[in-house]
Amino acid sequence: MNNQLIEDALLMCFDLETTGINVHEDRIVQLAVSYFRGHRVLQQHTQLFNPERMIPLQASQVHGVYDKHVVDQPKLSEFIDRLSPHFTGTALPHHPSPILVGYNLLSYDIPLFKSELKRIDHPPTLIDLPTIDLIIFARWFLRHIKPLKLVNLCEHFRVPLTHAHNALFDAKACGLLIPHFIQSGYLPPTVDEALSAQSRFAKQLEDEYQRYRLWLYRDRVTNELTLGQGKYIGTSVSRADPSYLRHCLNKMSDLPEEVRTAFEARLKT
Repeated sequence: MNNQLIEDALLMCFDLETTGINVHEDRIVQLAVSYFRGHRVLQQHTQLFNPERMIPLQASQVHGVYDKHVVDQPKLSEFIDRLSPHFTGTALPHHPSPILVGYNLLSYDIPLFKSELKRIDHPPTLIDLPTIDLIIFARWFLRHIKPLKLVNLCEHFRVPLTHAHNALFDAKACGLLIPHFIQSGYLPPTVDEALSAQSRFAKQLEDEYQRYRLWLYRDRVTNELTLGQGKYIGTSVSRADPSYLRHCLNKMSDLPEEVRTAFEARLKT
């Protein structure tokens, strides 16, 4: 990719709706792609699938896809030959190879899709494309937004998302968020820089989680330890209400040790 600008790249914004959240066992009920280039929509495609099992009511109430909607729809195995060109770069032949974009792709959509591909005896490498996962950049720069869901990010940036949890609308929303992330300095302007930053952020986020769970993180500008949850979310430990920290120490028996140490040090100052 060298230093291809993201705005010049072909972005294939991708989203799934499924029977549940188990990436190894649940099935796809809707798949959508929304192609962007130059921050404009080129094409959009969506397809419902018969998951070959009942859709739990709890899942249907989230995404609006019920058994009656998929009973006559194709199985993934019956549709894969029509789907594959989107991932091999031949669906839009006069454009560069696509960059996959989405929200929580690396932890959810891609592993679940790979599991489905294995189930139908199709090579899971089909979806091995360069991937920009906006949730990593959101977790790095926008920890103060709670809950950190796609719909909340859209509200923050005033991006329209009229039907959250519909795969096509969610996929399009990711494409619409891209220029806002770039303009805000949250997403580097080139593909290589974005992929490099994503890898670095993901590693550091995992390190923070192992040390502090969701209680604390380092402010991205000041590097101060900052509260990552609770009523003072986004407030540095050094400025937090001592009575709140004392309450946490007394009532939260499962505080990670480094969080407890940071709170106790603040109370001694």
